[in-house]
Amino acid sequence: MPPKKKEKAKKKTELSKTGEPAFRICARFLKAYEQACAQASCILAPAVKMALKQAIEDEKFLTKIVLEPAIVNSADDPRVLLEPMLTAVRKERYNYIKALYIWEVPLTNEEITSLALLLEKSIYDIKTLEMIDNMIEVYGMRRLSQALPASPSILSLALDFNEFGDDGCKYLCDGLYGNKTLLSLSLNYCGLSARSSGCLGRIIAHTAVRDVFLDGNDFGCAGTEKLIIALVDKAETEIREKKILEEQKLAAEEAARLAEEKAKSQRFEMGAATPIPPAEPESKEKKKKKKGKKKGKKAPPEPPEPGAWLRKLHLADNGIDAYEQGFDDLQLASCVKALRRLIASSECLQELDLEDNLIGDMGGAELLEAMTQRKESNGLPNIKLRTTHRMQGDTLKQLIKLGAGAIKKKKKGKGKKKK
Repeated sequence: MPPKKKEKAKKKTELSKTGEPAFRICARFLKAYEQACAQASCILAPAVKMALKQAIEDEKFLTKIVLEPAIVNSADDPRVLLEPMLTAVRKERYNYIKALYIWEVPLTNEEITSLALLLEKSIYDIKTLEMIDNMIEVYGMRRLSQALPASPSILSLALDFNEFGDDGCKYLCDGLYGNKTLLSLSLNYCGLSARSSGCLGRIIAHTAVRDVFLDGNDFGCAGTEKLIIALVDKAETEIREKKILEEQKLAAEEAARLAEEKAKSQRFEMGAATPIPPAEPESKEKKKKKKGKKKGKKAPPEPPEPGAWLRKLHLADNGIDAYEQGFDDLQLASCVKALRRLIASSECLQELDLEDNLIGDMGGAELLEAMTQRKESNGLPNIKLRTTHRMQGDTLKQLIKLGAGAIKKKKKGKGKKKK
């Protein structure tokens, strides 16, 4: 008899809490989105339309929405807008979105306000929010930041290529102050200067944020030093406390060893050494009980404690050089010294990107000493370090050798030259 053909595995239909299948909910959401776009005289975002149709076919909820502009032939052609998609989300109460990406779609203040109102609703559990190159200005940043205290679900926030400047950054920091859930913050090419370093430094030091991306801004030497000083102080304090604890542990072990040797010698001298009774073997019944225990489900990891626990810091192309204000070698030396202290003592640091900053041979030598001290003196794991190639070749080779590999950069969004 010919072998039987394997039956195709049946699709596992996802259901809502009320038992309604996912494909029906996604179909209604798509219809509502089409109607909202028709009323607004705009077109559907191609990626959203395609993803919704695929979700309907797969009988699963669409959890990732990518809003990108469509290819148009002229400026008069209808374009992609954010408001119709938000209208459909509100109409169908579609609360299955976990990641919202809005890339290169210009946003008005009204649309940003509409998005902020959506984020303030507790039923929407958006964990990743990326708003890249949307022409967000200070007012839009102010309104968006007001929604952040009411949006505790957001774990990752990216606002790259929106030049809202230092004033917009201040509003953002006000909205994030006291936040206990945000883990990643990206503000690449946002027109920030040393004025923003103080408020960003406080956010980094007093929230759970552990990955910070600030490429393409203009912090300079003074701003960079101010940004990381709280991290440096925390890291050095931890190293000192760690060494004290290790010394206390060794002292306690040595004291216990000496006390045991003294007790043995006393028993031997008195001739009263008593044999230590052998430990009772574990019964078979106890062993069976242990084997019979089933492992329960792992509880979800708790959010990290707020504090200066920075894991990734990207500061490429930030004017960290001696030309910040004329020619100031002392300012550069002070900044590089702070970076050296951070590298040498921060146990949680994993990545540091200093590409396109002219720190020169002096800065390269300081970084090399920091990497060596980190590994040999403090016993900390290597970090991924990216720096300028404009230094002595031997120094650069040693830095690469001591590093923990290459730093992966985001693919979305291309670098823009600062004005």
